Amino acid sequence: MNKKNVEKISDEPLRYISRSYNDFTEYMESDGYTVEQMGRGFDLKKGNYRNLVVAEGFMGIYEIFIE
Repeated sequence: MNKKNVEKISDEPLRYISRSYNDFTEYMESDGYTVEQMGRGFDLKKGNYRNLVVAEGFMGIYEIFIE
């Protein structure tokens, strides 16, 4: 990862890598999404678009968020 705390790593399937749940939530909210966290799941809403992603641990340092 660069100096950013969150990066999109693929579109199909949708995947992000982040240092923490909070960093991911703040990143998505800054992009205009409403984010609701339910355990490891994140409900992302923006206009008519809605998607669910789940956090999967990765090497104990980062979190991978996948569709």
